Formats: sequence, C-alpha cells, structure tokens
Amino acid sequence: MGTIAAFAGGLLRIHPTAQVSQGAPLDPNWLLSTSAVAAATLLAIVGGLFVAQLISLVSEQHAADARLTDAREALKEARRNLSRATDTLRAAATRLLLHDRQLASFVAVRGAIPAEEAEQYTDTADILAQLLGDDRRECVLKAVEMLAEMRVSALDALICFVPVTDLPEPWERIGGRHFGVFAEAETQWRAVYNLIAAHRAIEATEMRGHSSADSSVAEVLQNRFPDDVRSRDAASGPESFLGGADTLEALSEQARAVENANTALAVVAAAKQHRNGLIPPAEFRSGVWVLMYLAIAVILPLAILASGPRYFSFTITYLVPGSLGIGVIVLVIFFWRLSRTANRQAIPPDGEE
Repeated sequence: MGTIAAFAGGLLRIHPTAQVSQGAPLDPNWLLSTSAVAAATLLAIVGGLFVAQLISLVSEQHAADARLTDAREALKEARRNLSRATDTLRAAATRLLLHDRQLASFVAVRGAIPAEEAEQYTDTADILAQLLGDDRRECVLKAVEMLAEMRVSALDALICFVPVTDLPEPWERIGGRHFGVFAEAETQWRAVYNLIAAHRAIEATEMRGHSSADSSVAEVLQNRFPDDVRSRDAASGPESFLGGADTLEALSEQARAVENANTALAVVAAAKQHRNGLIPPAEFRSGVWVLMYLAIAVILPLAILASGPRYFSFTITYLVPGSLGIGVIVLVIFFWRLSRTANRQAIPPDGEE
C-alpha cells in the first residue's frame, strides 16, 4: 500500500492536470515570459531593419545637404558674376551712348527727354536692342541725364564764345584750342557748338539783309556740318561706333553669365528635389508606430512578471497573448502595404508615354 501511495504522489507532481484536479494553482510565468520574448524578438528584428535604413537615410541626407550647400554657393558666385557683368555692360552701353552724335544732337536741341523717345534717336539702336529691357532703359536714362548736364555746361561756356558769322569754324579747331573737354563730354560739346554756330550763321545772314539759303537750323547743320549729322541708316556696323566693340564684348560676357546663372539655378533645383526625396515617407512613420506597439507588447508581460502574479487572470490569459497577436497582425499588414507601395509600375522610357 505504501508503494502505491508513493507512485500516485509522483504522478500528481508530474502531471499539472492532476494538480488542477487537486486544486493547486498553475504558474503563469511561462506564458508571460514567452510573450515577452516573442515580442522582444520581433522588436529586435524589425527595429534592426529600421535602424539600418535610418542610418543609410541619414547618411544620404548629409551627402544631399552638402551637395545642396555647394550648389547654393555656386549659384551665389554665378549671380555675383552676373551682377558684375551687368554693371560692366551698363557702363559700356552708357559710354557708347555718350559718344552717339545723333543722341547728343537731339539732347542739345531738346534737353532732357524720355528714355523711350531717346532710344529712337540713336545711331546705336541695333546694339541697344540686344540689351534687356531694364538694362536698356537704365543706360538710356543715365546717358540722357549726363548729356543734359554736359549741355548746360557747354551752353554756359559757348553761348558767348561763338561769334556771329556765316562761316563758323569746325569744332576740331575750336575744341582742342580753347577748351579741355573730357572724352565722354566731347560729343555733347560738339553738338552744342554746332547748334550755336548754326544759329550764329543764320543771324549773320539776316544782319546783312540777305535771305538765308538755309531756312532752318537743321538745314544749316546739314549743310555746314555734314560730318557731325550721322545717318541712322549708316552702312557701317555697330563696331565702328566709339565704344561699340566694348559694348558687344560686354554683351557676350553678360550672356555667358546669364547662362551660368541659369545652369547653377537648375543644379540647385535638382539638389533640392533630391534632398526632398530623402524625407522619410509615410510608410516609415507607420513602421515606427508598429515598433512602438511591439515595445508595449514587451513591456506589458514584463510589468506583470515584476508584480509577481500567482495565478491565471483575465489579463494574463487573454490580454497578454491578444496584444502579442494584434502586434503580429499589425506587422503583417504593415509589410503587406509596404510591398504594395514598392510594387509600382515601371516608368516607361522617353517617347513611350
């Protein structure tokens, strides 16, 4: 009888069902630890993949940021070169206009005139047409303003100097002998001198009581100073004008600067687009939420283990396994959606769209 009792006692110790039948509680630690280990394993695997992708993304972002910084510096340098080229072009075009005899004659007669009207009375209209609208307008305004100031000085100096005679001397004899005029002002002084000399010639003819063959100042200028009245339809090219070659060279330099600036701007736009393409997509944020949920699935059984449970409760029996199961389902759904996003239609080659 003692042997049978000992064997029965061993069975009770081996089989949990026998213990349950005797009313002894089961240890729930194995379920909690299994859930925690399974969730931690999933968290480690998926988290490792995300960390690797994150490191790669950060590295690409740093490279893209450096590329964008270099592109922006190149754009700044290109814009500085464009600004210098534009300033050089405007200065060259302004000097060209100061030597334009037709414009100088027009200003000598009219004084300050609108830029739109002044452009129509220049021998260098073909060169000005190659300038951008703002550059052309600014050059004409500056030239007309400077010519108007020169006109005032020339009138003050010449009005009492030119004698009343029907055979006035040419400017080449008067200017170099009596006046030290800067090269930029020489054309305007010549125009003012010719205008005053034409008036003096008409006055001399009228004082003698004879009718003037030249009925107007324009005709006097045309007949007495033919070399100073330039035709707008001159056969010579724009390079023949004083400063024309410098202006054409400045135009070419500005065109190169504009092209370089546009190229640098396109490089910056491409660098920005590349950098914006490295922003973590929505799938990455969804994966982070999955990781956070798996972390909760790890923490929950560990917290219950730390509280020292002694029996199966509703939380241990259903909530802990359910949280792990939901985490697995969410992870599967995440990878399914990610695979659908990655499985996009291939972009057709150029010309097949």
